Amino acid sequence: MDILLRGLAGVAGVACVVCFIVVIITMFKRGSKTLAIVCLVLSPCFLIGPVIAYLVGWMHATDWNLRNVMLIWTICFLISALGGGAGFAAR
Repeated sequence: MDILLRGLAGVAGVACVVCFIVVIITMFKRGSKTLAIVCLVLSPCFLIGPVIAYLVGWMHATDWNLRNVMLIWTICFLISALGGGAGFAAR
């Protein structure tokens, strides 16, 4: 069971990274190049970049046609967090 939870959390984590990349690409396409670069530069620093991209993505979800991506990102983040926590607690 522990392997299943960690595997599910890992797949959800990869999906979160893909959603982050989609939001960054959309930022570049929509003219928010500076914000996209800031998110990319800050992504290794305590995950500040993805948090900024997540918030901006939700703020512009309708305008930038990102609603489905943001819903997937939210669900995958929850699965990743819960699956990783449950896998850790199962030890």
